Amino acid sequence: MSNGEVYPENPAQSTDQTLISKYKTAVADAALLLDFAVANGVSGPNDRKLDDQLIGDIKRAQDLARKSELPGAEDRAKFQAAYRDLALFLRPVTAETVKATSEKFGVRSPLVSPFWPRPLAIVWSRKLSAWTILFVCVALLGQWFEIVYGALPQGGEQEVGTFPPFGQSLQFVLQILVPFTYGAIGASVYLLKACQAYIHLRQFDPLRIPEYYNRMILGGVAGGIIVLLINQVAGDGGTTIRFSAAALGFLAGYNNDLLFSAIERISAALLPKVGLQSIRQEKPTKADAATIEDVSLKDLLDRHKNATNDEEKKLYAGLIQKLQQRL
Repeated sequence: MSNGEVYPENPAQSTDQTLISKYKTAVADAALLLDFAVANGVSGPNDRKLDDQLIGDIKRAQDLARKSELPGAEDRAKFQAAYRDLALFLRPVTAETVKATSEKFGVRSPLVSPFWPRPLAIVWSRKLSAWTILFVCVALLGQWFEIVYGALPQGGEQEVGTFPPFGQSLQFVLQILVPFTYGAIGASVYLLKACQAYIHLRQFDPLRIPEYYNRMILGGVAGGIIVLLINQVAGDGGTTIRFSAAALGFLAGYNNDLLFSAIERISAALLPKVGLQSIRQEKPTKADAATIEDVSLKDLLDRHKNATNDEEKKLYAGLIQKLQQRL
């Protein structure tokens, strides 16, 4: 005993137990995948079927895993090769995706599955549905406030020194949140569609759940930002299609690439890459030319002289040549 920690009397025995536990877990996962492939008649490209030798190696590994000792290296190598080939044959279906969509490995959730276990994929799908309903309720609440209180006053119409009533203040906040809310709705709709497909195909991966939540957050942010960047889209024949803030928010949430494409187009238009070939300025006046000759050109010549390597000298030489042509 040292520093309050208790070490096993036989570390080698503890290591063996860990290896045996890992081996049995891997065999159980391989057997689960094999049962899924056989029960569903899964076939590979060109109707390729599972190799009988592969099935035999996994079944033998199941028998060996029932013993309390670790199988020999040759048996473990055969099993690992068979497990590898089976995983490649069934991908993107894995043992984890099968467990996440199986009633046998169900989990409980206090909110969406409080009474009996349900597959993890179903639990997450219900949570996603609840989030979607919440976002829709927020959007409908904004519409309800507009019907009850009417349209919000325009800028400058509010009396100075007065504070709007609570209902009108809440309506103002909800109006600001409209594109963000519809962006979150768009992201949730996309995830619901993808989630149902993953559950049906037994491809729901629990490791990607944080990614799905991030997409919801990104969808809400994209819905609010896209309104600041664009308010219309060019259609066929040069026609212009205008969208409301809610519609743009929903589209940006459903398809996050819409926001990134808009940012890239605006960046390319407003912030072009500046280089020797992209400099296109008007010919300077005599006063400007004198200033450039006295300051800029001299500074470039000094930098070229003090350059420490050939690459810097080549760069400054090109700039000097370009500046002389402009002068």
